[in-house]
Amino acid sequence: MRRLLVFITVALSALAVAATSSAQRAVHLNNVIDISNSFQSPLLSEACGFPVTVTVSGFVDVTLIYNNAGLVVRHIENTPAGRATFSSSNGSFSFPEAATSVFTYPGGAMLGSTANFHSSGLLRFGLVPGFGVSNAGIDIVANAVVVGFTPEGIPMVDFTESTVVISHGNRNSPEVVKFAVEPNVAPPG
Repeated sequence: MRRLLVFITVALSALAVAATSSAQRAVHLNNVIDISNSFQSPLLSEACGFPVTVTVSGFVDVTLIYNNAGLVVRHIENTPAGRATFSSSNGSFSFPEAATSVFTYPGGAMLGSTANFHSSGLLRFGLVPGFGVSNAGIDIVANAVVVGFTPEGIPMVDFTESTVVISHGNRNSPEVVKFAVEPNVAPPG
């Protein structure tokens, strides 16, 4: 009986050590990345025949998940209240953008280490007035690489020759986007 008790105690101790070694802590950074930007779109301006400005506004919330070694093993980005506006001297329209990206770093994020991620949600040109087809879906990226870190410790990721990108869902061609955008920012008549 005593041997059984010793065995159970040793087994439970080993399980506790294993559970502790894989423990992770999460840090939530609210509104940490300002994605606000405004630029004249060469693609839309050329297609429409007049200047079209794209303005994106919003912030990204980030959750960083660390392993016991203090390395980021996963991070989650959400744009809960992003907004895109297309405008010209003739008019404008806006629509929400909402996407979630989950990044994983096998072994932890370090310079040069592998990063994989997937993004899903309502993407560019999602809700154009009078245009019923959304631009939504999921993008899966494998074999990207960590190229740096922000001051907040968020890994920065870039593609390499070995990066694989797979997209599923509805994606609109530039011609379809022009067809959707132009009537909303074109001169009257």
